Amino acid sequence: MKISKIAVYGLFARFNHDLTFDPSERITIMYGPNGFGKTMILRIIDILFNSSPRSLGRMPFEELHVHFDDESRLSVVRSPDRSSPKLSFITGTQQTHSYVPESLSRAQEAAFPTSAIDEYVPDLAKVGPSEWRNVYTGEVLDLYDVLVTYADQFPFDLEISKLKFPPWLEDIRASLPVRFIDTERLIDIKRPANFSSYGHTVQHQRFFSQTIPERTIRRNSDKLASMIKQTLAEYANLSQSLDRSFPARFVEVPASEQLSKEQLAQDLEEVENRRSEIVRAGLLPQEHASSIMPDIDSIDESKRSVLAVYTKDAKEKLDVFDGLNARANAFVRIANARLLYKKVSVSQDGLKVSNSDGSDLELEMLSSGEQHEIVLLFDLLFETEKNSLILVDEPELSLHVAWQRQMLEDLQEMAELSDFRALLATHSPQIIGDRWDLTIELQGPDRE
Repeated sequence: MKISKIAVYGLFARFNHDLTFDPSERITIMYGPNGFGKTMILRIIDILFNSSPRSLGRMPFEELHVHFDDESRLSVVRSPDRSSPKLSFITGTQQTHSYVPESLSRAQEAAFPTSAIDEYVPDLAKVGPSEWRNVYTGEVLDLYDVLVTYADQFPFDLEISKLKFPPWLEDIRASLPVRFIDTERLIDIKRPANFSSYGHTVQHQRFFSQTIPERTIRRNSDKLASMIKQTLAEYANLSQSLDRSFPARFVEVPASEQLSKEQLAQDLEEVENRRSEIVRAGLLPQEHASSIMPDIDSIDESKRSVLAVYTKDAKEKLDVFDGLNARANAFVRIANARLLYKKVSVSQDGLKVSNSDGSDLELEMLSSGEQHEIVLLFDLLFETEKNSLILVDEPELSLHVAWQRQMLEDLQEMAELSDFRALLATHSPQIIGDRWDLTIELQGPDRE
């Protein structure tokens, strides 16, 4: 399922915007003056697919219609009193489903210890008796919204999770992952290791004392190190399994499956090239870089049979790295094509940056533009599910004009590699370049 059109009516009680997606393109670009709703459209879509739909009741629009390529349509109509909006879904066969998010009863509200929100959801700050604001997005949530959106962060079962969403809405969300990459990209907030020992706080007044700001680029480096460690563990387990069963499998190889000398030489060369590439990407230690290639012509038939099983096993082992290897190579290649006098590499410790003289440089010492570039690359290559819609607000932030001119080409390559589509909100003509065919201009009422 893919989105073919998004229509937002009554945005800020003034704008009506229709965004039609070209099915043959992976990138769509919104542009227009400040205040016309580019960022707000991204936020509304993000809430619809990722948060409590009740939050849409407080967003400044009247109607939202999301059309899909199978002729189905998901609609949201807001109530003038800012109460729960009505969601409806019309399938391609004209079946209609409706849903109005429920409110908590007074008994349910009284039964939940709201101080637990302060303890377990550090990105929310209390702004009213029963309202919390997301410190990153500015979104205001009531208690129901908080419990539905952050149910997995509480260390106890919430009965409210049973009221979450109807199955048809869950199915839509599962079939189309949506991610919002907003303008606050360089800082991440994490809980300290002993966060749960602090006890309940009073109206979130100690929010910043209980959390640790961390550079996103450092968090990404740690995530990459974890990915590599997990892949290496899978590689080691598979290697042990194949090595243990090697004798039995060798004996069972039928004569009809014997490889010719030419095919065996080709397979051995492929294994060596793939292994060398994985080592260059930083995913395997340097000692795996190469081995001595045997002279196939001087090996008798029985030994060639051994090598045939060996190459088959080696390919299966290296297959473990395929997805990560392609992304790591693309990441390093694109990042190093943009950075001047510095070099990015990948190792089992995560990301590494070195100066032109070879000396190491702390990741946090990179300029804001360099960090923005690397963080966005990492996000799109390593943290994006297949068939996702990625919403990116102002991708040009802190980037030199020359980098902005290259961004669209990079995005298109990454979209193919990670299999996503992207909706950008930008003010940068350099990003657009000569691809005005990918753009949608947001216009005011006097120009429609």
